[in-house]
Amino acid sequence: SVNGIYYANRIIVQDSIDSVAVSYYLEATSFNQTDIFRINDGGNDRLVGVCPWTLNEFVVMMRNSIFYVSVGSGNYDVGDNIAADAYVKSLATDVGCAAKRSVVQAGGSILFLSDNGVYGLNPQAAGGGSSNTPEGMRLLTIGEPLSSPIDDVIQRINRTYAHRACAIYWNNRYYLAVPLDANTKNSHVLVYNFINKAWE
Repeated sequence: SVNGIYYANRIIVQDSIDSVAVSYYLEATSFNQTDIFRINDGGNDRLVGVCPWTLNEFVVMMRNSIFYVSVGSGNYDVGDNIAADAYVKSLATDVGCAAKRSVVQAGGSILFLSDNGVYGLNPQAAGGGSSNTPEGMRLLTIGEPLSSPIDDVIQRINRTYAHRACAIYWNNRYYLAVPLDANTKNSHVLVYNFINKAWE
């Protein structure tokens, strides 16, 4: 299925298993072949989803890795192509996303389900960079899964059907529906409380 988001006055859609296409600025239905970002070209990985981040950057969730992409600065006239200073950079090569619908922006972070549990990506100022440019913010992966206190439950997730997991952020909580044990559909809801910083 096709993944897409509307972000920073552009449409960003999955173009293939390893690429995303970015529309012209303020022209959601107009794309140019030069405005396609290949993610980990030639690698044994596939694109799971995309998520907004900061300024002109967005996060690309792959099955076994994570990248972030910038459309660059400038080029805001209608019909302009992506700027020459656009880039694709690797964020994590040892963590990926298991379910596209588990990706949620919550409490200033991006939360998602990986094979090892729920992880969070948090903003961190780049050393020496200005916070007013795409290079000014970076993503920081939490060292251990956010779900480590409930790892016994995470280990019960049916890996064959984990891609069906879905989540939502509401009332300061991250709700994650997952298929546990022999269930092939989401059977249980795990809840993380951002106020108490604990699972409920």
